[in-house]
Amino acid sequence: MMMNVRECAFNCLQKVFIDEAYANIVLQHDLSGLSQNDKNLATRIVYGTIQNYRLLRYQWQKMVKRLPDKKTCILIDMSVYQLLLMDKIPAYAIINEANELAKPQHKGLVNAILHKVAKQGLIKAGSLGIDCSLEDWLVNLFKAHYPDHEKIIAAFLVEPIVYGRINSLKCSALPYEFIDETCFIGDHRLINDPAFKDGMYIIQDRASQQISKQLDLEEGLMVLDLCSAPGTKAFDMAMHMHDKGKIIACDVYEQRVKLIEERLDALGITCIKPQVNDATVLNPAFVEQFDRVLVDAPCSGLGVLRRKADIKLKIKPENLDEIVKLQKLILANAAHYVKRDGILVYSTCTLNRKENEKQIAAFLQEHPNFSLIHDEIIKPYGNDGFYHAKLVRKV
Repeated sequence: MMMNVRECAFNCLQKVFIDEAYANIVLQHDLSGLSQNDKNLATRIVYGTIQNYRLLRYQWQKMVKRLPDKKTCILIDMSVYQLLLMDKIPAYAIINEANELAKPQHKGLVNAILHKVAKQGLIKAGSLGIDCSLEDWLVNLFKAHYPDHEKIIAAFLVEPIVYGRINSLKCSALPYEFIDETCFIGDHRLINDPAFKDGMYIIQDRASQQISKQLDLEEGLMVLDLCSAPGTKAFDMAMHMHDKGKIIACDVYEQRVKLIEERLDALGITCIKPQVNDATVLNPAFVEQFDRVLVDAPCSGLGVLRRKADIKLKIKPENLDEIVKLQKLILANAAHYVKRDGILVYSTCTLNRKENEKQIAAFLQEHPNFSLIHDEIIKPYGNDGFYHAKLVRKV
């Protein structure tokens, strides 16, 4: 029997919270049998519950002496999200559905809690961590790094804008609102538009589109995209180069390299050569071979919490130190691949100074043959949070 939309959302949330699965992968797999409207509703329930997890729990946890099992807590949380943070769904329908999904021994508890929550309405805690559903150590990190940390944290709760990048190799106009010569504003329907399948554009955030511009790209260059998959920035670079030159697009996993390969025909790109390569190991064949090198480094993802809220559930303070070490190793290898007078661009989608400015400062200390031309923090106001640094290898 086919599951209804809330049962499907409930199952997805269990996989995310209990099995630590990635929300986007779970949704892609588990919602395949639903109609588009039901997919949209389930997706909103799943992402909304994850995005607001601390605030939702705060609404009801004081109503019980002891928390029930994890599955029941998730059911209550997702129902509270629908009651308090979604419009146009009658409270009785949400509560009835929750009772249907609850374990027999917890039906009374779930029913009582949800009726109380519906009656009391949304209660704010007056704590940035709870009200914006961010762990306290992450609140403290942002507070230590940015004077406008409250504005940054609040921005992660705003629904993300979907941006596209026109494929200038195939077309010159699209029926969307453009904010510059390549970047336009779309919505969630972009990925299902036949024009996307035909390669007329790529889906790429406005901040991400700034990275290729730091490379001073032109036709005929040899370019290395060291951490490329799924290939979005490589596609953007190829368009800037008018598909003339060569871009080696690398990833350590063969299946992720295939993700790059699968889009090339539709986009009409021939200059990209996908390749399996471990960025943490020095590749002698790459040494001093490239005019431009992009290190779009693995990072904590603290700039894209609005789009990937489950990062908040998974990341731990100790993870940051591990990521910084990994980035340092990749950057050190990348330095060997740049020709003299060549450009090295380092970018992340995080807002952690240890992974950004401090990482580059440490790199420059150990590589005096490079100089910093420019770096920038792009804050998550209307786009993803990013950092990029442009370096030039001296003669």
